Amino acid sequence: QAAEIIHDRGKILCVHACGHQKALLPLVGRSRIDCLEGVTPPPMGDVELGEVRRAVGYENFTVNGGLDTSRMEVTEDAEQFLHDYTRWLFDSMGDKRHFIFASSCTTSLLTPWENIKFARDAAREYGELNQAAGNTQMVPSARAPTGASLRERAPASRSGSHPERPAGNCGGSRPK
Repeated sequence: QAAEIIHDRGKILCVHACGHQKALLPLVGRSRIDCLEGVTPPPMGDVELGEVRRAVGYENFTVNGGLDTSRMEVTEDAEQFLHDYTRWLFDSMGDKRHFIFASSCTTSLLTPWENIKFARDAAREYGELNQAAGNTQMVPSARAPTGASLRERAPASRSGSHPERPAGNCGGSRPK
């Protein structure tokens, strides 16, 4: 009923929900929630962002997320890794008009500042829509992905094992 009340007033309903969401996505669609803020891909979540809109089944639904802690804290070849990941993610999203590339809940205190800039630059490179004649496909890019798969290069989920990231903390870090 909350979504109906909000929609009747010409507004949209955006709900925070990070972590494991796959089983809840059909309920999100039936509830007519317009956006989930903090959608988290594996390994910290349990659904690829490119699958979320289909699983929700609500035409106006917007995915908000993609910058999860496990990717943003990467240190080895971070610029190339974040560009490869961002290009792959944007390619997987389909209609980009319903995608907000943002933090999946929180930006860890352990995230190098340079990684935030690398993600920003990648979003600028791969996130532009080619809207000529209603086309919502990505503008082609000259940067090609490297050989290692993105999943192999992303650090494994450390939630609960990291001294500054207790389990159940939206994947973020807290200072001691």
